Amino acid sequence: AVNPNTKSFREFPTFVENNLDTIGDKNIAIFCTGGIRCEKAAAYLESKGIYNVYNLQGGILKYLEEIPPKDSLWNGECFVFDQRISVVHGLQQGSCQLCRSCRTPLTPIERESPHYVEGIS
Repeated sequence: AVNPNTKSFREFPTFVENNLDTIGDKNIAIFCTGGIRCEKAAAYLESKGIYNVYNLQGGILKYLEEIPPKDSLWNGECFVFDQRISVVHGLQQGSCQLCRSCRTPLTPIERESPHYVEGIS
């Protein structure tokens, strides 16, 4: 597996351009939160002549919704872009909260930091 180490989807085309020679005819498996970016990524790869692209239909959210925890390969929580902040299997709300200052999701362990101030951080 290759992690492109991109911070945002905007960086994906540059990653592809810089790695076209190494991608070749390898099978590519991609996944994203809701599936939309994967569809865009697959279309972009196809426009570059890469056709062995497989994506997780419906994204991680559909996987968490449909696959029981006992059958799942997913570990942890999935960040979502709504008031839930994160979800777990069955799309139940996770334990993350948003930092009021930087808008980064914080886990319960991160909220135990002496740098975290309830209502401010």
